[in-house]
Amino acid sequence: MKRREFIISGFALSMSSLFGCSKRKEEPEGTTLTALGETLFQKGFVSSKNFDREGFNKEMKIYFSKIPADGKMGLKWLMRFFEFSPIIFLYSFKRFSSLPLKKREEFIRKMAKSRFKMARLMLFSIKTIPTLYYFSDEDLKKELGINYKT
Repeated sequence: MKRREFIISGFALSMSSLFGCSKRKEEPEGTTLTALGETLFQKGFVSSKNFDREGFNKEMKIYFSKIPADGKMGLKWLMRFFEFSPIIFLYSFKRFSSLPLKKREEFIRKMAKSRFKMARLMLFSIKTIPTLYYFSDEDLKKELGINYKT
């Protein structure tokens, strides 16, 4: 093993607990996506419908079971980085999912206006997943006037 590989593997092992690689029952990407969905789709913000946490979690488990292993791993690492990115953008030592709702909104606004293109791309990529679930609801489509034939 080369010296550089040894250093990288040691760093990865030391950071594994920070990024949630321990054997927890609840997957960290589930809490991140649920917190993001609750923040983006509050009652009265997009529609009069409440965000269905249980239905969302159930659909996300189905969604993640259909993703190939390499894509799933990349998405998990992206969500783990997103979970800890309030440290950079809000100077807060809390995870995204443990922030209060107002702080999560502030964090999303700051990331959307960030001068770092990678931060904006990360936010857009992660926002797509809860958005696909939320706008697949037929009642919501009728309420918002989305009328198209598939």
